[in-house]
Amino acid sequence: MWYILKNIMLVIINNMSFDHQDWDNVVFTKKQSTTLTTKDIRNSNYNTKDRVIGNANRTTSGQKLHKIHNETESFEVKKISLSLSLQIQQARLQNRITQKDLANKINVSYKIINDYESGKAIPDNNIKMKIQKALGVIFKR
Repeated sequence: MWYILKNIMLVIINNMSFDHQDWDNVVFTKKQSTTLTTKDIRNSNYNTKDRVIGNANRTTSGQKLHKIHNETESFEVKKISLSLSLQIQQARLQNRITQKDLANKINVSYKIINDYESGKAIPDNNIKMKIQKALGVIFKR
């Protein structure tokens, strides 16, 4: 029985025409990564995309890179002064409390107090006023 079905299928397949089929080879390739590595950035081995604005052929990305490379203004974030950080530390030590206790008194993280005393903090008048009130001192400028 199986042999008969097999022969019938072979006859049907042999009589079929596959002219309508597309038998071209299909090759799948992986797309190249467009991610820049730090090595590429250091060696300037990268291209920027050019955009056409209106009818003028100007590259905005090239202009932006030119501005960045020729920038002379320094962008420094203001930090708390060394004298203020020493005043906070001395007042805290005179009151014999830890950074953690002071932070709990004024409802901030102990890391903020640590940053203020080490001079790494960005000045915030609200926190400065809370510290003055908690320690009972007025800081000099």
